[in-house]
Amino acid sequence: MKVVCDSSVLIKLQMGEVIDCLGQLFERVLIPTAVQQKCQDPETKAALQKSFFEVHAVTRMMLIAGIGRGELEAISLAVELGIKLLIVDDEKAFRRAVDKGFRAVQC
Repeated sequence: MKVVCDSSVLIKLQMGEVIDCLGQLFERVLIPTAVQQKCQDPETKAALQKSFFEVHAVTRMMLIAGIGRGELEAISLAVELGIKLLIVDDEKAFRRAVDKGFRAVQC
């Protein structure tokens, strides 16, 4: 199974030293370029080099008001690639994702 993640989730998991759990739970963890760019601390940046992460550029940005760039790109990437599972931490992004028919996890 594939999942799309936003940056705050990745940073929090790395801070808790449990980011590898994503690779155990999912075949691939897809992240948009805006999320990769926000993950610039050395530990998270290094973690994103693991084989289960894939960075993708978003080619069709959705129009969703009231959420950050990383969350917007995460939802847009999920729509673009047909991925129905999304992990976000932002309440507004979570609600927007659920409204759009995603199975979303908020953490």
